Amino acid sequence: MKKVIDIANNIGIHNLSDLKQGFFEPEIYSHPNGKLWEVIIPKLKEMYPDL
Repeated sequence: MKKVIDIANNIGIHNLSDLKQGFFEPEIYSHPNGKLWEVIIPKLKEMYPDL
């Protein structure tokens, strides 16, 4: 069974693609950068401590 995780909802930022957030590289807009992963990974570790 697959589980969909709503990352935006879990980190409290509902528009991750807003360039003002700085989570995506402007040149390749759909590719997340390190800043996004620095926010997401701790939340995922909270939600799934066995990861």
